[in-house]
Amino acid sequence: ADPLRVDGARGRSSASVLLRLRGAPPLGEGELRKLVAAGVEGLHESEVRLTLVTEPTVAPAGEPGPALVRLGSLWLPVRAVWISLALALAIAAAALWWGWSLSRSRSAG
Repeated sequence: ADPLRVDGARGRSSASVLLRLRGAPPLGEGELRKLVAAGVEGLHESEVRLTLVTEPTVAPAGEPGPALVRLGSLWLPVRAVWISLALALAIAAAALWWGWSLSRSRSAG
């Protein structure tokens, strides 16, 4: 019996599902209906209404795409971040080597 009904009668179960997807759905509509129906006792897959909204895989203007990384208040391409990281490591290594060689020459002389 439905606890929300005053007369105690059981109403017909149904479900409405809105799926917002990027790209193609991972399952077919029939499989999605079965999945939803399996989660509700007494719900048949024919009583499941699906609405599929497919959004573009490219980010809308003003939003970063998947190949961008936030660095402070800037959004940079991942490639630029890796190049910057490699450059920073090279500068740090050169500074360490220069400091080591300078201290070695002072201790030798």
